[in-house]
Amino acid sequence: MSKIKRVDMDKKANRRCANCTHFDGGEAMTHCSISHRQIYYWNCCKGFEWNKSKDLMLCRTVSISPELYAQIQTYLSPNTPPDARLDEDNIISITAKFSDGKEMDIKCCGVQDGKEPAWTEAVLFDENGWELCFTDPNDVFIGSWELEDDGIMYRAIVEIA
Repeated sequence: MSKIKRVDMDKKANRRCANCTHFDGGEAMTHCSISHRQIYYWNCCKGFEWNKSKDLMLCRTVSISPELYAQIQTYLSPNTPPDARLDEDNIISITAKFSDGKEMDIKCCGVQDGKEPAWTEAVLFDENGWELCFTDPNDVFIGSWELEDDGIMYRAIVEIA
């Protein structure tokens, strides 16, 4: 289990990360501009944990290059010619690593016959690499992906660098 800390609302953060505006290990209560929820513990950089009505969430932001984004969009497009589609033996995958050791892979998956465009999904793995849960197939790659396991919501936000 991760180091989730519950703190008093009056405590102040003890330091900030040099790379961003997030608190680095500080015990503080603040407001997250991404989730619009109260945050009790920062785990830098751009990963945070919070507690709200006994629901816990871990979040990571993963950036991909504009070139990779363009390639994925081509594979997801129904207008892509069949000979230019991603085949079933190829997967484009990025990984969000969470502070409790779990990882979420966000994947662009090819199809067997090439008659359909590629599809996307997110898969959550435990610290030993065992699959825990996955999303329904989708047709978008960029954005927020959420999966829940054992009362903890895991969110990976995929953005273009």
